[in-house]
Amino acid sequence: MNILMKWIVLLLVVVGLSTCAAAECEICEECEICEECPTNPYPDELKLPQIYIQGRLYWTVGDLEMLQTNIIDPIVAYYDSEEQQVVSIMITTDDLMAASIETILVDVIIDQLDGNSEAAYTGMLIEKVDGVFPVWEPESMGP
Repeated sequence: MNILMKWIVLLLVVVGLSTCAAAECEICEECEICEECPTNPYPDELKLPQIYIQGRLYWTVGDLEMLQTNIIDPIVAYYDSEEQQVVSIMITTDDLMAASIETILVDVIIDQLDGNSEAAYTGMLIEKVDGVFPVWEPESMGP
């Protein structure tokens, strides 16, 4: 089910990110609608990134706040500094029925802001250390 959900989200993001550039399309003067390119189906008010947390009701308020400050905010800040847009973050876990959520899988879809509709994807497994999710830091890919 998780793999199917990931593909659906990725498909929606890729389709949603396809917008027409003024230089590529001819715009009808009467209605100002791009005649050749598809229109972005999402409203201007769409807040990015879209955040999905599996089983949100099973999480404590403290864990949700920790996810925001230690995982989500640092990821968004990093990609903003790299001039990339985080489109969505999906947080899943197998610990929902356990007394405490200790391990999470974080999937991130990023728009490279290069005019291409192909999004980049990254994922990471994060475990609590001493009962706290550590602050996310980008991993070094080596020299």
